[in-house]
Amino acid sequence: MGTRSKSKAAAGLLSTLLLLALAVGLLAGLRPLYARAQEQGVLFYYYDPFVENIQTANHTLYWRAREQWEGKEFEPSELLLSDANAAVYAAREAGEDFVLGYTGAAGDESGGTNASYGGLDVYAPDAISALDAFNASVKAHADELAGSWGNLFYAVTDDATGKTYTNTEAGLGGFLSDDPAKNGFDAAQWRYVLALRFDAQGNMSYAASYLGEEGQQDFSASIWNTDMQAYGTDAIRRHLDLDVLSYYDLSAPKSVTFVYGVPRVFAASDDISWYIATSQERSFINHAFDPLFAAALALAALLALWFGRRRGSGLGGGWLCRVPLELVLLALGCAVLMNGVPSSAVTSNFDGSIAAVLRDEFSVDLPSAANTMANLLCAGLLFLFLEVTFMSVLALRQGLARDGWLGYLKNRSLAARAVRALLRGAGRVWRAVSGTLGRMWRALTAIDLRDPAEKTLLRLLAVNFAIVTFICCFWFLGIAGTVIYTVVLFFLLRRRANRIQQDYAALLAAARRMAGGDLATPVEGDMGLFDPLKDELNQVRAGFEKAVAAEVRSQNMKTELITNVSHDLKTPLTAIITYVDLLKDPALSAEDRAKYIETLDKKSQRLKRLIEDLFEVSKAATRNVAMHYAEVDLAALLKQVQYELADKAEASGIDFRWQLPEERMPLVLDGQKTCRIFENLVVNITKYGMPGTRAYITLMPQEHGAQVVFKNISATELDFSAEEITDRFVRGDRSRNTEGSGLGLAIAKSFAELQGGTFSITVDGDLFKATVTLPDTNQPEQPETLPLPAAPDADAQSAPQTGGALPAGI
Repeated sequence: MGTRSKSKAAAGLLSTLLLLALAVGLLAGLRPLYARAQEQGVLFYYYDPFVENIQTANHTLYWRAREQWEGKEFEPSELLLSDANAAVYAAREAGEDFVLGYTGAAGDESGGTNASYGGLDVYAPDAISALDAFNASVKAHADELAGSWGNLFYAVTDDATGKTYTNTEAGLGGFLSDDPAKNGFDAAQWRYVLALRFDAQGNMSYAASYLGEEGQQDFSASIWNTDMQAYGTDAIRRHLDLDVLSYYDLSAPKSVTFVYGVPRVFAASDDISWYIATSQERSFINHAFDPLFAAALALAALLALWFGRRRGSGLGGGWLCRVPLELVLLALGCAVLMNGVPSSAVTSNFDGSIAAVLRDEFSVDLPSAANTMANLLCAGLLFLFLEVTFMSVLALRQGLARDGWLGYLKNRSLAARAVRALLRGAGRVWRAVSGTLGRMWRALTAIDLRDPAEKTLLRLLAVNFAIVTFICCFWFLGIAGTVIYTVVLFFLLRRRANRIQQDYAALLAAARRMAGGDLATPVEGDMGLFDPLKDELNQVRAGFEKAVAAEVRSQNMKTELITNVSHDLKTPLTAIITYVDLLKDPALSAEDRAKYIETLDKKSQRLKRLIEDLFEVSKAATRNVAMHYAEVDLAALLKQVQYELADKAEASGIDFRWQLPEERMPLVLDGQKTCRIFENLVVNITKYGMPGTRAYITLMPQEHGAQVVFKNISATELDFSAEEITDRFVRGDRSRNTEGSGLGLAIAKSFAELQGGTFSITVDGDLFKATVTLPDTNQPEQPETLPLPAAPDADAQSAPQTGGALPAGI
């Protein structure tokens, strides 16, 4: 392991130990804070849910108490609302309705109704709906006090008559008396008691309170004398529908005292019992756990920034940089926002719930062991959150240091990758759609000069008609559409005209180049309207190139032909002249004279064969050759050539392998010229093949004829093309030191083609391969026939008949 790897490992271990120590220290520091919150934490009676509900209950219970005291039913609005609204009175004095948007005069049939509803004057339907909503919300709150707030007991006393409305027999009404115990109030039965008094003007004041929680300080006087005066109707609005206050005023209870009590023993579970059970826990979480846990997460983030610096440990520089940004942010968000999980675990550990589960469910009998395991589990959970925060910040730090903001977002963000993939997909779709639409548009508007003019005009007019019809569907907007279409059409036509001019200029320049003799440069590019003419010019250019190349090749062949013929004719002729001069010497001995005459005979025979070959190839090239077709056995013909040229084959030092079938292979051919083909090819092998190698002559039947293949290894390098070797006067020996006319392969090719066959040469390194294919489509010659003369006498008539014609010359 290298020094750098060891440094990273040590840094990783150190960071883990620091985070583990931080988790353990956080857990140890929270325990005394939890105990203190249990002793001195803010109670539920001072929280908004309880205080706001008491404020609302003052009005709801006042309505219920008045119904009981007076022995009749009231709508809540009759007792809790007042039409003493200053704005209402001002509008009423002006003879106008006070409802916004409703301007009818009071009592006018076309304006307000001026009716009585719920004990109040009503001037508009909107006020009626607001009163209904208010009354329904008050009744709903009364049901809530009897249901989910059933553990809240109360005693409402009329200060003028002494009448009491209560839901308990525990003497709660005697709380404010001079001797509460004498009047039935037992403080031991209550957790909390609060008394509020409303005077004759409806002003609320704190009367007294009792807190039966040991070691807790009672803040009721501060809450109800100071804080609740600032709330106004906002506290009530959370429970009652107060949109009605746009039309009426809220009327407070008058000359009444409310005493509320929360019992020490709950008859049933409800919202009050749940809030009281969790009030200290929430106080601990809000005032102790959340700040310290946030500080611990911040410290873990600072540690990640320090450990992730470039010069130092360099943690997180590998795989952590490749984690997608969304996953990093998700992990960090979970660690920061899901603080409810560790807070619940910590409180459950401190109140002994986790240890109890370990003892009951997992049989951890020793209390100390159960508590230790609970602490370890809780510390492990805190460490997990700290570690996730550490790794997330470290990933962000290293990723930003490595790629920068833009690079990190571009390379490590799943959203960026998705956007890029979406853009690429949209680009492909757009290119496909635009390409398809473009092709459709070009197909509809294309002009091909080879098409009839009527067809082109009808197609263009149809496109124009479709566009104009679509524009006319918009009625009056169609005029603006027509103007826009005309402007767009002008620019499109101008663009098209400019393109036609450019294409015409390019085509004209190409034609001028061709006229100037430049046949090597093709006419390229999209010529639009002139594409057919461009194709024709390219064909003309290609034709001219082929013609020029053929003419150059022909001139070269003529020059080479003259040179070769001159050389091949001059060589034997020079020898003949020389030996004739030698024979003129009278002192020449008879023996030398005989040798010279023999040499003259050989040279003259060579010259004769050369001239005959030249005549034959000339006649074959002009197809001025008489062909005599008859049935020929190719296998027998090749065997005959093998026998006739056996001496030359043996003298060449080449091992000839004749691969011929045993059965006959009859074809209708010119036997003499076919034999000449085979002789020339075998002689060619004996002249130019490498001694000590093998040559293969193979006869193979085909579906419509036969094929003969000659293969041998050349003695010299084959530095010519297969097409070149079949030209006249071309030899494999370019120095022309060997005997021969250079016409053998040319004659073989001509004779094969005259019979409807093919002749091809293949060169592969030093392997020379000649393939002759002969067809079975030739027909044998029909012998010429003559009619028999009539018999001169009766004896001739009695002669036997031949039954037809006899062959000519018989």
